[in-house]
Amino acid sequence: MDLFFIIPILFTIVSSNAFYISHSYTTKSDQKVTGDESSRLGYTSLWHSKNASNILSEKKYQALPRLYVGSSKYTSCKKFETLLSKESRLLLDPNQAHYVTRVMRIDGKRRSELRIFDGCSGEWLAKVENLRDNRGRGDVYVQCNQQLRLQPVREATEDSAPWLIFAPLKKARTKLLVEKCTELGTGRFLWINTDRTDSSSLRDCQDGQEKLAAQVIEASEQCERLTLPILSNFVQEKYQGQSAVYSVSQFLDYWQEEAGCRTLLICRERSSKSVPILKILMDDCSKVAFLIGPEGGWSAEEEACFEKAEAKGKVYSVSLGSSVLRAETAAIAAISVFQAVSSNTM
Repeated sequence: MDLFFIIPILFTIVSSNAFYISHSYTTKSDQKVTGDESSRLGYTSLWHSKNASNILSEKKYQALPRLYVGSSKYTSCKKFETLLSKESRLLLDPNQAHYVTRVMRIDGKRRSELRIFDGCSGEWLAKVENLRDNRGRGDVYVQCNQQLRLQPVREATEDSAPWLIFAPLKKARTKLLVEKCTELGTGRFLWINTDRTDSSSLRDCQDGQEKLAAQVIEASEQCERLTLPILSNFVQEKYQGQSAVYSVSQFLDYWQEEAGCRTLLICRERSSKSVPILKILMDDCSKVAFLIGPEGGWSAEEEACFEKAEAKGKVYSVSLGSSVLRAETAAIAAISVFQAVSSNTM
């Protein structure tokens, strides 16, 4: 994560919401982490042991590259699927084999260890077995030797992680949004169609889901997370067998009926009714979804839809400060503030 990019954003938001930061927090660093708490956070005793040799081992393992070996279809893992276990042996697909042997130079001889995870079974220390010849023909396997981290409870993780609902942007900006928000712990990405969404951007997002999924996997490998966010969209069935992505009004109708347990925070910088984001998150940040607008902002019709939705409850308009942010910057800022608040209120 680029700290030089995030820190000024957080400073701006926090300073503009300074009135609401009067609560005192007890952080996790001030508390003793018990065995049960350690398991809930997804760690085994190897990572929290005070034994000097284990601490040295921890540093050694943290330096090893990580490889995701689970399902790549929208990055979601099948419920209750268990793929990795002690001494299990997996065949890498051609792309994974190329990355391990050619990019990371783990040839099974001079270097043979890496960390693998599947989004379901925790993180494992694995050994590479390279059966390829000099021409690159043959198979590459990895074998699990030792579990390094336990998998957090899936239901708890999915409930607590924030959702991000956004209007598709240009390719590079959508890629940046997905990458950085994955690193910051987003649990689900969803996109909708707005009045000012560019049609080519929407089409690129629809047709490029596999590329976005690869971006999610790469970001998850880099940031040490064990669960991967789900990548999907809201689709409405249309006439003659065709389908279309939800509009803002259709999405809000769906949200009131199907997702009432999760608070929806709409980022509206120019609305006089927007409240500071910290005020909402400090009251309740257990289940939150952020709605980010398109390039060009919300239309007048969409603003009217927001007013009606707010009257029904569990929907709030929030401000990220006095500046008008780009869509991808607003998304990164919103998730950053959520993580900063939730890490101090757990």
